[in-house]
Amino acid sequence: GANGASYTLQAEDAGHKISVKASYTDNGNHAENLTSAETGSVSDGNTPPQNHEGTITVTGEAKVGSELQATVTDEDGVDPAKVQYQWLRDGEVIADAGGSSYRLVADDVGHKISVKASYTDNGNHAEVLTSTGTDAVANLPAPTLERDPQHQGGIIARPADGADYMEVQYRAEYGAKESTIVRKDPTTGEWSASGAYQSLDAKTGEVVIPPNAVEDGTTVRAYNSIGENGKGGHSDTVEVTADNDLSTVGLPEITQDSAHQGGMIIKPGANSDTLEISYTDEKEQAHQLTVYKDQFDNDQWKGKDLPEGVQVDATSGTVTLAPQVVKDRSEVQARSGDSAGNDFSDYVKGVSDVNGVMPNQPGSVAISGEAKVGSDLTATVTDADGVPETVQYQWLRDGTPIGGATSNSYTLQAEDVGHKISVRATYRDNAQHDETPTSSETDSVADNVQPNQPGQVAISGSHKVNEPLTATVNDADGVPDNGVQYQWFNAGTGKDIAGATGNSYTPGVADAGQKFGVRVSYQDNKGHEENLTVSDDAVVQSAGKPTVGLIGPNAVNEGGQGNYTLKLDKPTHEDVTVTLEATSYFNGPAPKDIVYNKTVRIPAGETEVTVPLSVKDDHEIKSGSFGLGITGASGADVSTDAKQVTTRVIDNDAADGLPSVNISTDRPMLTAGETATYKVTLSKPANHAVTMDIRVDGSLKVGTGDDSDLKLSTQKITIPAGETEATFTASAKSDSVAAGQTMTFHLAPDNLQGAEMGKDPRWGGPQNNEVNGSINGANSTPQVMLVGDDAVVREGDQVTLKVQLSHATDHDVSVTVRSGSYDGSSFVEGGTQTVTIPKGQTSTSFTLTTKDDQVARAVNHADVFIENANGAEIARYRGHSVSINALDNDAHPAPTATKDGNGMINLTPGFDISQENNQLAYMQVRFTDRSGQTYELRAKLDNHAFSNQWGFADGYGINSFSGITIDKQTGTVTIPQSLLQPGSEVSAQNHNDPYGSAASATTTTQADATPTENVPTPPEETKPAEAATAPGGALHHETPDIAHGSEDDTAAHHAGGDSHHGLHVSDGIDTAAYSGLVNLDGEDLLHYLGEHSAELLAATQQHGTHALHGGAGDDVLVAGHGAALLEGGAGADTFAYLLDSHDASGWNEPGKILDFNPQEGDRIVLAGGSGTKASVSSDEHGQHLHVSDDAGHTRTIDIASQGGKTLSAEDILSHVDIAPKGYSEPSYTAPQTHHLPQDDHSHLI
Repeated sequence: GANGASYTLQAEDAGHKISVKASYTDNGNHAENLTSAETGSVSDGNTPPQNHEGTITVTGEAKVGSELQATVTDEDGVDPAKVQYQWLRDGEVIADAGGSSYRLVADDVGHKISVKASYTDNGNHAEVLTSTGTDAVANLPAPTLERDPQHQGGIIARPADGADYMEVQYRAEYGAKESTIVRKDPTTGEWSASGAYQSLDAKTGEVVIPPNAVEDGTTVRAYNSIGENGKGGHSDTVEVTADNDLSTVGLPEITQDSAHQGGMIIKPGANSDTLEISYTDEKEQAHQLTVYKDQFDNDQWKGKDLPEGVQVDATSGTVTLAPQVVKDRSEVQARSGDSAGNDFSDYVKGVSDVNGVMPNQPGSVAISGEAKVGSDLTATVTDADGVPETVQYQWLRDGTPIGGATSNSYTLQAEDVGHKISVRATYRDNAQHDETPTSSETDSVADNVQPNQPGQVAISGSHKVNEPLTATVNDADGVPDNGVQYQWFNAGTGKDIAGATGNSYTPGVADAGQKFGVRVSYQDNKGHEENLTVSDDAVVQSAGKPTVGLIGPNAVNEGGQGNYTLKLDKPTHEDVTVTLEATSYFNGPAPKDIVYNKTVRIPAGETEVTVPLSVKDDHEIKSGSFGLGITGASGADVSTDAKQVTTRVIDNDAADGLPSVNISTDRPMLTAGETATYKVTLSKPANHAVTMDIRVDGSLKVGTGDDSDLKLSTQKITIPAGETEATFTASAKSDSVAAGQTMTFHLAPDNLQGAEMGKDPRWGGPQNNEVNGSINGANSTPQVMLVGDDAVVREGDQVTLKVQLSHATDHDVSVTVRSGSYDGSSFVEGGTQTVTIPKGQTSTSFTLTTKDDQVARAVNHADVFIENANGAEIARYRGHSVSINALDNDAHPAPTATKDGNGMINLTPGFDISQENNQLAYMQVRFTDRSGQTYELRAKLDNHAFSNQWGFADGYGINSFSGITIDKQTGTVTIPQSLLQPGSEVSAQNHNDPYGSAASATTTTQADATPTENVPTPPEETKPAEAATAPGGALHHETPDIAHGSEDDTAAHHAGGDSHHGLHVSDGIDTAAYSGLVNLDGEDLLHYLGEHSAELLAATQQHGTHALHGGAGDDVLVAGHGAALLEGGAGADTFAYLLDSHDASGWNEPGKILDFNPQEGDRIVLAGGSGTKASVSSDEHGQHLHVSDDAGHTRTIDIASQGGKTLSAEDILSHVDIAPKGYSEPSYTAPQTHHLPQDDHSHLI
């Protein structure tokens, strides 16, 4: 009967749930059958029982480490298992604290703790109770720390109740920092200890540290905690000063010497084996001496360098000070000690008596020797009271003092003839009486004139390194046994050798290739003064081959020059020739091509030579590197560790780096039919246009046509020079995705020109290089994603991100966002936060603040991502997190710099690389070597080592041939003075990381102004275009390209590899006198002409106008004064002009070259002159080579090419070599300057 629109509930319905079913045909003629939802359980109509509100209490001590217990009581009854608890700190929720008990931790100190309980009682009443707060939570008490009353000098430490870890820190007897640690086993409750200790109470944790473990008088510190890391609670640190250990050494005994009035007797104390004594002598000089028991000589007592009048008894150790040793009525002090120096007695003092007075016994002085010119007279003093060592003499001629004659002997001179000689002595005898006796006079001095027979000195020896050269003196008048003075010198330079003043000198490694001489002075046995000098013609031979290595910069600016140094580990007596080869690199270690080779000579006796290498500026934005290496050597072994230097080319066409590209949109998720605007942004304006394509990955049809599922307004983007932004749109076709479906895509730049994609500063991975997007069909499930750019910020900065829905919903969407980092939470807001998108809206923004922790560390990296979402699905795209890098603001202290007495500079970073915060930190070192080359080194954690030790960063190191070392434990970089440019600045700076975090202040010091070794020949500065330069003939923009693998005869001739068939010289030059003109080829000939240009030119001064003509071979034509015409022929001809900046006459002479043909390998050599430069001009009369020097001289040489062909300035200048006057190395010329492709980038010149 319950089939109406209403129903009255009956008693039988009690406890049941009621629903209703309706059946009908609607107005659209559709049959409908509907059932309602059920009601709640029907009650019987009686009044529910009254609620008795429950109570909650908290028990336990409000102290870190204690456990609090929550107890709920309720008269209506409560099931404890169904009570939910939440502990609160000052009313705020404590994370993960949800049980009936809670253990107090360090974070609770100073706060009040309460608990909230939620449950339904047995009377079916919902209860929510909150307890009252505890007292403010107290910190963990400090441990007990005190001196050990039973063991003087020891320490007793006892952990506080509740602690399970205690550390006692102290300084050991030997000076090192030590610690004793006790830990409580959480299972057994027993304590254990590590480190030095005498006893341990396993029940209480009390530890006793023995006296011999702790240095007397030092501070001992202790703290305890809950958990070794202190997270459960950490007490304050307490301190106590260690007492002195009990001494076992007895006091010494000091008494006056009754047998010798004024003397003192000192006896060592019991159990001692050293005795220290201090006293003052009669001359007010303070003395300190020590006697000791020698355990290696039957425990005999000994003293070292004891003054006269001090004696020690070998058996007892008793020391006796004679009366004349000790000042009258002065204090004598002594103490005893043990041999280890760990135990000493107190000082004991005594006072000396007055010396006994004795009558003076006058002294006398007598002369011995023949009274004849050239003879030696000797004075002898006699005194019964004792003659001291310090007697002053004055020789007299007829009673008048002789100037400068104040020693105990005097050699009679010519001016003494006819006079009588005596001597006066002045001294204080050992009985302290002042004495001034004068001798009787000699007979009148007689003359003794004899003719001198000059001496001779000769050098003998093997003339090898480490084998002595000996000077032997012969003199018919006799060579004295004493008084011969020697001074060895370098025969090549004329410089004296410091300290070489004996009759022999042993050449060292550095003397190989040198000649030596010696000067000898003496008075022969007949009284003649002799001064002899001899120079040796023999060259010192080296002992074994030297080793050659190469050092050079790890980076060179495009368009700049790198100076590389070939270095021998020791000089040698012969020239060393080294072959160098340069290779270009693409990506990876394999060389692409050999693009440059050269043979370099290190002259005998020298150890270094500088090789300049220039990098051409191609005016393109590219990057690359090249390697310069030793491929062979004659006269030396090649170092395996220093045979090659790899150098990066720093592009100057984007001096501060290319701009980076960022692509973004505020609407990554589209509904079918919607359009989003995308923005392409540059990090900075460029001085060139930046272009790119837009690539879209995914299964959608993408294009610019109307039939595209995703239609782009353009797929080619151009950002003009000086601008930083461009936009385009992406539109989702209305039927591109079926209802209920979602299609994803990834949109990114492609074929990028003139910029680079952004990179994560720490990991180097891509950053903001694509946008993840989707097209969502009608009625599709709402998706939520995190929207925001990867960011690099400063520590303490904020980042704003957004959570976004694919479309609005009719309910709130709750999103949990998590940030992950390596050191816990990176943000002030914590590791997670909940962001709500209200119903009807599509996004909500939120802010994260990076922590500023005031700690020096590397960049802090954190990824932010959606962990879960309620009310929507998480859009699962690749790379769906946002990367945040916080650059640290807190710098390390600046490095320290010290310099020793040899000019060696030590740079120490001062931070510990074993700490995790410093794993990326490094010390940057900058300096300039003696060739003018600047270097940058980076000292950091050695990533190639298995343990924490220092090393040089890859690409920022230098090989061992430089002499630079790095201490693996401290990171100290040591730079020898011999490497540094005198007076140049050396700097060091600490960096937290290589990515832009904080850097310390810069520490600077100066290299000493005077070098300690031979300075290598410096390269001259590269000159501008249209000018040939020396050495190296580096031609910048005018240097011709030489293709790889097509090094023709031109390059071969200029490399010095050929030999000439004919030598033609100006009138007046005697080729027999200049063997170098006949016997040398190629670069050696250039070197010879450069050295001898002035004298060769002078030889032609008086000769008239003439011409030099070559033949069919490779000819060398050397033009001096009067050589108006030089004519070549077939073959590679060298037209050499001799120049002298000190001779103006040769500069004004006419000159002409006929048949100049660069294709055959012809070249022009300008030999000599100071700062010689060359340029080319053309007019209706032909082409002209203009030569000038630093003195203002100019000369013009007319050039007629083969067949009358017009040559370009580049054709001529690339075949001009300049051999500077006196330059000690070969000239390395322009045709050697092959292009070096740095990823099709730079060229070595």
